[in-house]
Amino acid sequence: MLHLPENLKKYRMMKNLTREDVITFLPALANIFETSVDLLLGE
Repeated sequence: MLHLPENLKKYRMMKNLTREDVITFLPALANIFETSVDLLLGE
């Protein structure tokens, strides 16, 4: 099973990005999937 929160953390750390850097992209991704950022992050 895919675990988006864990994968996001792994890949952002590989690129030396902060969580805040990634959060700026999450609303667009949530919009594409017609869901909320919270649900994407498993919260």
